[in-house]
Amino acid sequence: MVIRFDLRDMGFSTHYEPCRPESRTQLQYTIDDMVDDCLSIIERYRLECIHIIGHSLGATIAQLFAIKYPEKTTSLTAISSPLIAFKGIELIATDSKEYLSLRA
Repeated sequence: MVIRFDLRDMGFSTHYEPCRPESRTQLQYTIDDMVDDCLSIIERYRLECIHIIGHSLGATIAQLFAIKYPEKTTSLTAISSPLIAFKGIELIATDSKEYLSLRA
């Protein structure tokens, strides 16, 4: 099964009021909210564990999902990821080494 969905404010998903610097309007959601959106979809389909693939902002969200929910993540593919999740990559690498050593 392949599930593909649009992030908030993308494609056919819900669109929110734009953030305007002059009005000092805050976004109505965070990246963590979008990570939890992924979890909601997984729970909706009653999936235990997933291969998660993300592109651009989706890649960052996929990395953060893998860090926050490692028990739900079988594999992670991040394509053209913005360079804001370095610490996350380090955590994933460390966890992977520990996991592989347990399997040996």
